[in-house]
Amino acid sequence: MRHSFYLFSFVLAALCPLFWSIPTPALAAGDALEWVKVATKQYSPASWNLLMQYDRLPQELPGARKGGWDITIRKSVETFQQLNKESSKTGLLSDMANNISCITLALQRLLVFRHTRQNKMLMDWDRAEAFFDLPPSRSFYVSFPLKSLFPAGNLAAEIPEDLRTPLFSDYIEESEITKRFGVVGLLEEYHAHYNGARYYADMLDAFKTAEGSDIDGFLEWVRHSQDKMSAFYEFDFFILEYLRYMRENRAADYAALKANRPFGEARRAIRSSYAEVVRRYLERIDREMERLNGSGKARAGMEGHVLWVRPADTNLAKGARVLPIREKLLPVLAGDRYQTIRKDFPEQ
Repeated sequence: MRHSFYLFSFVLAALCPLFWSIPTPALAAGDALEWVKVATKQYSPASWNLLMQYDRLPQELPGARKGGWDITIRKSVETFQQLNKESSKTGLLSDMANNISCITLALQRLLVFRHTRQNKMLMDWDRAEAFFDLPPSRSFYVSFPLKSLFPAGNLAAEIPEDLRTPLFSDYIEESEITKRFGVVGLLEEYHAHYNGARYYADMLDAFKTAEGSDIDGFLEWVRHSQDKMSAFYEFDFFILEYLRYMRENRAADYAALKANRPFGEARRAIRSSYAEVVRRYLERIDREMERLNGSGKARAGMEGHVLWVRPADTNLAKGARVLPIREKLLPVLAGDRYQTIRKDFPEQ
């Protein structure tokens, strides 16, 4: 006897707590909304392809789980539903980055269904299953026993106050996906934030157009992109802390995860891709400062983690912080705390 079960929208909603909690009005076509779509397609084709990959999937995907369950997952958000047509162009660019992260989470779940069905596999209620797609040529299906994982919230007491970053509350203490899927859920969120950061890295020229100013566009790009760029360091830290805690307190589970090749390969691929995005982002900031300094229209510089730009016709400078989270976390990330972990889970 087979059983049927639908995964309703609240299941996917739990995957994106920062954005699903706010009701979003139905969209109608608008000049700013259409402009940000065109800008996304022009400046960040990889982001546009991700959105279209999700858009092309059917509203429902069937799957089968062990125990005789026929299950169906439903799309619970439209591709551009979270973009508010009343926002400014700059606001919509920022909304699009968040939207891309949320679509990544929804897409990951849909791709598990497609992958297992295409390969005639039965999904398992007792395993954390995730699918990570990194175009153009890499993808990873991760499956690991839930009984061998623990909620990320167990790390709360391990992380001192001075290392608690803005994402600590959302993804260590509160996130449903990291409560249920532990480090696999953290990796899913890492991947989602990577796609949002990659979008920002591509979109400086769009911010300039949106602001109608090279200087203001540059500064708004830096201001809006901080959360997604900083998330590289935050999730790297969370995942390493999870693995360290696992090694010290659940040695058998740690050994099993270490032997799970898809998990190690997926983490390495996501981390290296994210690191490259952050490197490219910081390099772009340096090049933009050089360009402004050579233009005669402004002076630009960096003091600590503060970027400043002073237009030539004023003595007043405008500023934006650049990755202060990096300064907080780099000492522990670059130290010896995770030396053994990095040998067991290589990053190169």
